[in-house]
Amino acid sequence: MKKFVALIFVVISLASCGSIQKAATYKKKPATTGKTSRLGSSKQREVIKYAKSYLGTRYKYGGVTRSGMDCSGLVYTAYKKANIVLPRVSYDMSTKGKRIKNKDIEMGDLVFFKTSNKSNRPINHVGVVSKVVK
Repeated sequence: MKKFVALIFVVISLASCGSIQKAATYKKKPATTGKTSRLGSSKQREVIKYAKSYLGTRYKYGGVTRSGMDCSGLVYTAYKKANIVLPRVSYDMSTKGKRIKNKDIEMGDLVFFKTSNKSNRPINHVGVVSKVVK
């Protein structure tokens, strides 16, 4: 029997990019510039620590500063701080890296959602996995 994998992750978003109506199963590893597609543990910690430093920042569509940002702006900014360049928009981020199974999720991986039926895209929200409990 496969081990039950309990994921505890904080979707580090500010206010919200919309209320979650339906979570999609799009989970991808972020693109990296090294030989491996996984972030090293120091990069994982750096991304998560920097992203958490934005807690309390107000939501601003398209924002990427401490005066306001959206979910993809937060992810974009946190990864940029770790010298990993990602596209600016959550849907475009979801086209990079590779899809992984739930049991293989690690800290620093990106999780993609559809939070609104207003968009015709399958993804309009992104979060960073900050903790995995197995």
